[in-house]
Amino acid sequence: MRSTLVGALPRAGASAFASRAERRIVPIGERTSVRVELDRPSQRTREAVLLLHGLAGSSESSYVVGTARKAVARGIAAARMNARGCGGTGALTKETYHGDETDDPLGVARFLVEQEGFERVHLVGFSVGGNQILALAARLSPAPPPWLGRTVTLCPCIDFEASARELERDAVRRAIGRVFVRRLAAVLKDRVRAGDPVDISGIDRIRSVRAFDERFTAPLSGFADAADYYRRASMVHRLEEIRVPTWILAARDDPLVPFDAFEHLETEAGAIRLLASEYGGHVAFLARAPSPGPLGPDLDRRWAENRIVDLLRSGCGEAPPVASW
Repeated sequence: MRSTLVGALPRAGASAFASRAERRIVPIGERTSVRVELDRPSQRTREAVLLLHGLAGSSESSYVVGTARKAVARGIAAARMNARGCGGTGALTKETYHGDETDDPLGVARFLVEQEGFERVHLVGFSVGGNQILALAARLSPAPPPWLGRTVTLCPCIDFEASARELERDAVRRAIGRVFVRRLAAVLKDRVRAGDPVDISGIDRIRSVRAFDERFTAPLSGFADAADYYRRASMVHRLEEIRVPTWILAARDDPLVPFDAFEHLETEAGAIRLLASEYGGHVAFLARAPSPGPLGPDLDRRWAENRIVDLLRSGCGEAPPVASW
């Protein structure tokens, strides 16, 4: 748990890096647009990585900016997208953010190809954003587009029911859950302030992610209730639909995403490769010192972020050797 909490702290230099991004507003259908922060390396490149944050996070989430900095340092452009309504973009949508939504990342990926001129786009998702990226990989699997590069997820929340239980397990996790609830509530409040007539009565009395999903996420997204949302949206039941090369990085001590959901991936052959660590927490993976790295020295102690960029740089074949944790 400690690594999870420490890993979420602000980082030196992150704000300066993020402030240099090129901002794009990308239309997603008639009722939604999303904001994207595009970070370019100094040298010209035709390769980009789309980065999708976790539950009610944003393009400014520390792990998103940290991974973007590493990608740019290795010559890959980074598109840090905000899922619909997130990151203070409530005025850009009249539709509800949820963990199985794939139109946003697909629309941004196509924008990067068609409007920005990139020839290759990698897909990377974190936590709930990892579930969305896996859902998109399944959606694209029947006929993968020629621009699709690597698909990589870090600590993907692929069993919403199991994670909801974890967030209710003890006082520390319940406190983390309340942080998520405040962020989710802020997304809906932004929409209301922008003139969207969403009924948010009782929103400030909600104390758990499950209760929020029952009252708001599920009914506003077309699900019967939270249980229906968790069952239909969780990729744990649909991983076999993925037919494009995909990597999942996960920690056995993740306090929010139980490792049980990934156990079968260690023995089953298929399109998904599992890179599992004994330790790392949730989207943290703080090493004692930078690793030598299989493709060059790590840029900092963030083991998983460095491994993600190693995977992106290694092309479309087999995974590169992975530095041990």
